[in-house]
Amino acid sequence: MDPADRPRESEAAAAVHLTLAGAATLHGPAGPLVALGPRDAALLAWLALEGVTPRAKLASLIWPEHDIAAGRNNLRQRIFKLRKHAGTDVVIGSAGLQLAASVEHDLGDAEGLLADVPDEVGGEFSNWLAQQRQRRRDRVRRALVELIEMAEQAKDYADALTHATELMALEPLSEDAHRRVIRLHYLSGDRAAALLAFDRCERVLKDEVGTQPSPQTLALLATLSSAGPQANAVACPVPASVLRPPLRAGRDDVWAALCTSRETGATVLLAGEPGMGKSRLLNDLVQESVGGNRWLATCTARAGDATVPFATLARLVRTLLERSGIAPPPEIREALAHVMPEWSDARKPIQVDPRTRVAGALEYLWSQARNRGLCASVVDDLHAADDASVEALQGLISCGLGGWILAMRRTEIGPTTTTLLNRLEAAPGTLCLELSPLSATEIETLLESLGVDGLVGGAHAEALSRLTGGNPLYILETIKAALSAPEGIARGAWPSAPNVLRLIQKRLAHLSSPGLQVARCVAVAGQDSSPPLIAAVLGQRPIELADAWLEVEAAQLLRDGQFAHDLMAQATLATLPSAIARSLHADVALWLEGQGAEPGRISAHWLAASEPRRAVPTLLAAAGKARDAWRSTEAAAFFEKAAGILREAGDQLGAFEAYFAAADTCAQHPLGARFMALHEALDSLARDDGQQAMLALMKVQQLIESRHFEEARSLIALALPKARMAGLPEIEANLLWGMAGLQWHRRAVSEAAGLAEQALALLSAVAPENRRLHFYRSDLELIRALGLFYSASARYAEGDARLLQAHRMSSAVGLDDHLLTIEQILANNALDQGDLASAQRWGNSVLARLARVAELTSHHVLAAALCGAVLATSGELGAALASFDRAAALCDRQPTPRTHVFAMLRHALFWFDLGRKDLAVRGLNTLRGTDNLSAAERANVEAALITIGEKADIEMVLEPLDRLDDFPLQVRLLCLAARGCDAARLLRLLDLHQERARDCGAHGLWLGLQLRRVATLQATGEHKLATAAALQAWRHIDEGIWWTDLLPSAAALLCPSLVENQPELAEVIALRAYGWMNSAAATLTPEWRENYLNRAPPLEVLRALRIVPAATRL
Repeated sequence: MDPADRPRESEAAAAVHLTLAGAATLHGPAGPLVALGPRDAALLAWLALEGVTPRAKLASLIWPEHDIAAGRNNLRQRIFKLRKHAGTDVVIGSAGLQLAASVEHDLGDAEGLLADVPDEVGGEFSNWLAQQRQRRRDRVRRALVELIEMAEQAKDYADALTHATELMALEPLSEDAHRRVIRLHYLSGDRAAALLAFDRCERVLKDEVGTQPSPQTLALLATLSSAGPQANAVACPVPASVLRPPLRAGRDDVWAALCTSRETGATVLLAGEPGMGKSRLLNDLVQESVGGNRWLATCTARAGDATVPFATLARLVRTLLERSGIAPPPEIREALAHVMPEWSDARKPIQVDPRTRVAGALEYLWSQARNRGLCASVVDDLHAADDASVEALQGLISCGLGGWILAMRRTEIGPTTTTLLNRLEAAPGTLCLELSPLSATEIETLLESLGVDGLVGGAHAEALSRLTGGNPLYILETIKAALSAPEGIARGAWPSAPNVLRLIQKRLAHLSSPGLQVARCVAVAGQDSSPPLIAAVLGQRPIELADAWLEVEAAQLLRDGQFAHDLMAQATLATLPSAIARSLHADVALWLEGQGAEPGRISAHWLAASEPRRAVPTLLAAAGKARDAWRSTEAAAFFEKAAGILREAGDQLGAFEAYFAAADTCAQHPLGARFMALHEALDSLARDDGQQAMLALMKVQQLIESRHFEEARSLIALALPKARMAGLPEIEANLLWGMAGLQWHRRAVSEAAGLAEQALALLSAVAPENRRLHFYRSDLELIRALGLFYSASARYAEGDARLLQAHRMSSAVGLDDHLLTIEQILANNALDQGDLASAQRWGNSVLARLARVAELTSHHVLAAALCGAVLATSGELGAALASFDRAAALCDRQPTPRTHVFAMLRHALFWFDLGRKDLAVRGLNTLRGTDNLSAAERANVEAALITIGEKADIEMVLEPLDRLDDFPLQVRLLCLAARGCDAARLLRLLDLHQERARDCGAHGLWLGLQLRRVATLQATGEHKLATAAALQAWRHIDEGIWWTDLLPSAAALLCPSLVENQPELAEVIALRAYGWMNSAAATLTPEWRENYLNRAPPLEVLRALRIVPAATRL
């Protein structure tokens, strides 16, 4: 908000009062009461109910007859005049407008909305006004119906009749309202008034609606006609107590636990079979919180959510925002744009998994809600939730922002939900509650609480227990069926049905034909059901459905347009013949297509209608929507389903494209059986050169993943000309990128860089909207790769420039996974260049990003190992050990992919630095025995074994040194293998590499080589040269240049050459090494600390020199 638009402190406490329910007025803190004009009233009513709205939207809404410039001018003038009338701000904001915090209005619980204000606006506003007024009428109607039923159950017929008369005044054309008045007159003993009320009803229906009384009303007339003048009762409907029992029989302990957890912020898992009362308990818990300062956010997962990623989560977020009044800032709307369909205006294309951004945005909203009184969040029917929502909930629950209550049927949960529940159950403090059937004693308590004549005693309870198995819903449905039967409730004469579904179906049989049609259409339409949809399917106007709809609601089957329980929907669907059900599904799908509804649910209707070909467009649309939300599993399933249908229909080209899109979405994860099946399908369909090249691209990824590098290289060579001939630059670019990766693996870095440059040029020429590949490679990844390749070629300035370019691009759109990789490379580069401070800065950023990742995978191994190396160099040995252990744990999840080898090498060498040579030997021998290691990887393993004093093949290290086009790797190999190399040969290699390191600014690499030069010269008896080299190395260290060697290791290499000619400097260096070790050891656990201070390899050298008094040592 612009500071100029903020209310001043002197005005913040002074309220502005608006009346907008009837006549529209404004009363400022000190001014007179001002009557508002129609446009002012419209503007303020909209802002009171809709909240923040863009200026352009308001201008076109309130002045639709003017162009946008004139409308904005009118809006500006009206805001100024309103402020003048009130003496303070009424409307505030810059781009988006809202009522000032000091403004109060009467629309909260009001029945009317601008009731006494003429509508001069028209257009969209008039439609909105009509909808708002209808909602308020509906709310009043529901409240009156509830009051009527409560009074009737209490036999307070006079009070019930008063409310029924109000209902009839609100809805003079409603037959249900008239029928209530008739019935209540009769129940109160006034048969004559009841007959007069029927005559009035008949006239209204004939003259105003053009119809006759329904069978239900005529049946009531027959009751009136057959009854004597003194009759004062008819068979009562099902009592309210049966519809909603006043007592939670058998659930006291569970209720107490839920109430406690609501206040303590615990996580509760509430499980039970259908009909056990989970939803009733949760509804009661929510209702008890209404009106208090501490409240619950709640939602129910629905059938059909599984086809729409984030459907359940979006419902929960909406209730959270509605209850808390939070207005999410633009960056939060953008982060959640793929979660909330209504925020699609903020949606931007995303190139990597957005889960971190979504998690951060959700944490922000829940944190804000927590500050506004949120005590717990409730999700009912979790078994119906979509996987994307379940995964997001897992991260959100771990934030500790209030309690969580999750209710589900355990027998119906899928793998993703099972994973969530297993983790929650293993977490300390989670409360697991299971609703069991009611015992006979508990059933007897329930029966007594209903207050129904004749429905008491142990005999009834025992009979119901045997009949229903103690299922509460089954019990209540049985009671309803008995009350509806002519003989009523009789001992031992309970209605018999094999299950609760059959009982519900018996209740359905009592509906009129129109009522049953409505119920069946609602069951088929599912969560997309609405009066306009049902009217369209039945070929009627919505008004013509009114009586049938009310009848189904009165039968307690529908609540707020949906079935009161999903068992009722199942029972209703079971009454439909298959052929009719298919026809209804097709009608529903057709109507939903016209409304632009969720494509995943539309496709499900077409498939249920046995019209798979018509499902293809919506399957592809659903796949694209899931892919845009980075839901690869769901997207692949939609694409694969569409491909199968197209293939069956003989459309081989369409099937190939759909299978290829499915394989592309699978490509971001480790490849498995599903990817292999997709590859086989593509192989059977590929015909022309372009398809063969596309197939090869997928096969290459599989070969690289399984480390069959030479086979992948041969396949790329065959596929590149085909892609070029077919005019597929995107496929050609990605094949070149694959070849670049293979050359990098061989450490032919210059060739890899050239191939990546070609790929980037090709890819840049393809507009993003024309690309086939969404989850494979991108310009950003190529730029990042070029940064890596240039750095490995000792072109650090170019490499860092490319990496920083990629870092800016990634930061602009919040791509944390990319940033994690880029910062790893930048940290390594900084170490190579001797800049420890920059390496620490980038390493700390990597650590922070890892901490924000909801679930670490094998892809994060190198990041964890890099953090370990930087932390160790900085003296944070305890944190380094934890980071290396984390990397090892991630390696165990997917053993020895190519990215793990160097991480495991670093871990083994760190163990050696800590004095655990045994662990280092074990780890390196494990790597040594690994199949399919490249020459560079095998050379690294042998060099590491030499470093720790084990027998190894020095030629396996030095022989490929000239062939490797990776300068930092050459230096590392040379430093690791130095102690096993012939001195003369080693010095020649050191000379060569030190010169290049100096020329390219790799001061860290130069220092590492210089330390080995010192040790080699000392070992060959060239003491003066060794001393000179040591002094030169120490000057660099003193200037702040450093590499990956720990300070004690560097001291052990320097001090032997200084002790004779520079004893004082040797003592300084040794003292610094001991001080460093003491400080670093303090970060370790006691066991590791003792081991390090007694067995670290440099200690043997430093103690033997005796240049530091024993008292000052460790």
